[in-house]
Amino acid sequence: MTPRTRQALQETILDNIKRDHPGTTDSEIAGVAGVDRSLVSRWRNGEREIGLTELIRLQRHYGAVSVLTPIAALDGCEVRQLTPDPAPLRRGSLAVVQAASGLASDIEAALEDGRITGAEAAQLSDAADQLARRLERLRAAITPRRAA
Repeated sequence: MTPRTRQALQETILDNIKRDHPGTTDSEIAGVAGVDRSLVSRWRNGEREIGLTELIRLQRHYGAVSVLTPIAALDGCEVRQLTPDPAPLRRGSLAVVQAASGLASDIEAALEDGRITGAEAAQLSDAADQLARRLERLRAAITPRRAA
């Protein structure tokens, strides 16, 4: 890589960070990278090379799209932010909701055979109710809304 290409690449990475994270300063970038602020200016001017450690720190903090896109573009590649598939989460949350709904009968059985006291049963029932409400909110949040 020529020094001119390296300078352009590093400048693009720094510009992408500022574009994708408005208000970000060179001082903040330096803090994330764990370097002195003056080094960021040297990166931008092509006087110094961004090290792998600093590049990884920037990528972890600012994301792959901001930092890695210019590097990938050198080889004609594209970097995209992946959106996780919520389907496994929906299936998992449904299983947890179903398991939580059986807690009431488990608590009642434990109380009847003396494994827990009445006070413990009341506490467990309250906790199970709170869990069920939270799980229902979670399921509602991740379940796709149907068009009316």
